[in-house]
Amino acid sequence: MIIFQSDDPCEHARAAVRTALAIREKTQHINAELAGASAPVTVNMGINSGTAAVGSTRFESATGTRWTFTASGPVTNLAARIGASVTAGAIYVGTETARRLGEDVQLRDLGPQEFKNVREPVVVYEVLAQRALEEMVSVC
Repeated sequence: MIIFQSDDPCEHARAAVRTALAIREKTQHINAELAGASAPVTVNMGINSGTAAVGSTRFESATGTRWTFTASGPVTNLAARIGASVTAGAIYVGTETARRLGEDVQLRDLGPQEFKNVREPVVVYEVLAQRALEEMVSVC
């Protein structure tokens, strides 16, 4: 899980998609470099936007104290469910993320999807391409 922070709620979505596209590109380069030497790596990514409960948790163990910062709630649950539905290295986003992206990212509507522990079907979109940074417009 990656959490993006910004005063602009649209920037959260744009940063998440930029990061996902960079991860996909890096994965493709690594797979090309290691072709024939090892099995290709596939990274499937699901992105969702909204309000989540965030905070830190302290874990005590025999090896010492460890802190972790995380987010939880329906928004993160849906992001995990969306991510689990992805195949072949695609990037899927939920409805709110798609709304925040506006015309900045080319999306393909995959229609309503049903997910475990999510009451209503959710329209999911596949990220196809991102417009150039200088062409981006804010929709929030």
